[in-house]
Amino acid sequence: MQIFNKVVLSGIISDDPIFRRTPEGTLSCRFSLAAGHRKQRRIADGTESTWFSVTAWSRLAASAEALFRRGDHVYVEGRLSVRSFEDHNGRPKISLEVHALDLQFIARRTNGSGFQEPDLTVTDSFNFKRGEHYE
Repeated sequence: MQIFNKVVLSGIISDDPIFRRTPEGTLSCRFSLAAGHRKQRRIADGTESTWFSVTAWSRLAASAEALFRRGDHVYVEGRLSVRSFEDHNGRPKISLEVHALDLQFIARRTNGSGFQEPDLTVTDSFNFKRGEHYE
């Protein structure tokens, strides 16, 4: 039996992604992703979100820099890790972090509450996976 750590998410980027370079020049991208699921209550239906911190490196980060912004609906595939820490008030917190292995742009939020499908040409579409080498 093979053991693996893989998570597949579809969600909304909550803030504009943050891009940085390491001293060696490698690009990194970090953004928060809200992945919702429907829950049913006796009185009313609603949506509950789980928040993930997503990090992408190198060419994946470059694709995110070219396409991703706040409010976009994206697909993320990667490895999940859980980090425990204390906030500034000393309360324990848990962070769900995803090291991205694949990123895909799904749709951009319109001025209304809906989404607009992307109008991308083949050369504009980014879908990079682990094992492929860029630089």
